[in-house]
Amino acid sequence: MKKKRKLRTRRKAKAKENLLKVARDRVAIYIDAANLEKSVQALGLVSPTRITKGISWKADKNLWHVDYKKLYRFFKKNTKLVGISFYTACFGTKIHDKFLAFLKKSGYRLVTKKIKRIYDHRATLPS
Repeated sequence: MKKKRKLRTRRKAKAKENLLKVARDRVAIYIDAANLEKSVQALGLVSPTRITKGISWKADKNLWHVDYKKLYRFFKKNTKLVGISFYTACFGTKIHDKFLAFLKKSGYRLVTKKIKRIYDHRATLPS
């Protein structure tokens, strides 16, 4: 177990070192919520089911998770962060509205758009 933990720590340190080599000047971050969600799902993670003290993606088997507060603090501390924007659809549900309020309170700039439904009347269902 200690060997895995040391390996993970070394990987994190190397990733941080590589990122900071690239991000020396001003940094602006643009997060596309749909792509982030699909990437997290591809890693085998589960989206949060309820809001408690903060929002983070919890893994089934100790894999990756997205901690939005830590993400913001990391870039704020290690770079000249100009801004961090979060692009998402506005679903209008209570849990999504709370999540967006959390992001805004945490320092994210929110860019939302209402969901546009497109109906294709020509589509046929498979038999």
